Amino acid sequence: MPLAVIPWFELPSLSLGRATITSFGVLSALGILAAAALAQRAARLLGRDPQVILDFAVVGVLAGVLGGHLVHLVFYHPEELEDPWRILLVWEGLSSMGGLLGGVLAAIVWFRVKRIPLRDYADAFALGIAPGWGIARIGCFTVHDHPGVRTDFFLAVRFPDGPRHDLGLYEAILLLALGAALWALHRRGALQGKLLPLLAVTYGAARFLLDFLRARDVAYADARHLGLTFAQYAAVALVVWGAAALRRLPAQLSDDVARHIGRIRDKTLRSVQQTCGTIRDLAGRRDERIAHCRSLVDALPEPPRDQLPGFLARRRRQEKRRYRPGHATDHKPSSRIQTTIQCARG
Repeated sequence: MPLAVIPWFELPSLSLGRATITSFGVLSALGILAAAALAQRAARLLGRDPQVILDFAVVGVLAGVLGGHLVHLVFYHPEELEDPWRILLVWEGLSSMGGLLGGVLAAIVWFRVKRIPLRDYADAFALGIAPGWGIARIGCFTVHDHPGVRTDFFLAVRFPDGPRHDLGLYEAILLLALGAALWALHRRGALQGKLLPLLAVTYGAARFLLDFLRARDVAYADARHLGLTFAQYAAVALVVWGAAALRRLPAQLSDDVARHIGRIRDKTLRSVQQTCGTIRDLAGRRDERIAHCRSLVDALPEPPRDQLPGFLARRRRQEKRRYRPGHATDHKPSSRIQTTIQCARG
């Protein structure tokens, strides 16, 4: 007997003519909106332009839906290709890994065309994708479209044919936990520039192991290729890329730091040069003022030595008459005369 079992449930759908609104569709849409909003917020916090995320979101979603549908048909259920028209029914059958593949290819092309470094927005994408994908996986859980093998695990769902793993529930828990961990690292300023490779490694490793729990004894079982699902091959690629990126990023970050130091050095040199030029200008003006002062002194009539005290007394009286009481001046008369004498002596 299992320790605890989640009861089987089915949420009602809403029919609007030919369109049917299901819990999976609603939660998938909410996941996309949450991913875009959180990625925009992260971009703003990282000092990037959040409008870039919004502009790419439309292209990314369309490419993700197309990629998810094609992977579903080609790698999971190729028998459905007997009806070629099913290729056009993009809303019928989606693969999450196929959607990821389509979104990644679209991002590489879009950011290159726009000449925007994709690496600058990698952390923002990681902070948005993980929780948004987790919300979408809750939609998978509500329709139970990822049944696992039979089990007595306490998180098992009581399917009509007995308790089974529900991989939609497990992935929702995994992705929401990864999203919370990434946001915690971001708030602490840890692993900057490494959050997307970290998400690729952790999710890829977990997804590779979880797909071994997928059921094979159900009517709509996923196809295997050499014993593995398409998602497991994609998970291996994620782990390889993430590990390589984590190893390569320190060198790239060192280059960024070196460029930043170079910019600071150039700015400092320019400031020093401007300061030296200002000092030279001030020194040149000082020399000009001294020369002008000496020329004024030289232009004064030089009295005989025995008449110098009387000359200075007359000069003081003239200065006192020139400067009215209360008139603001730079120099007092006595100081101006002393300056004149000092210049003459110099």
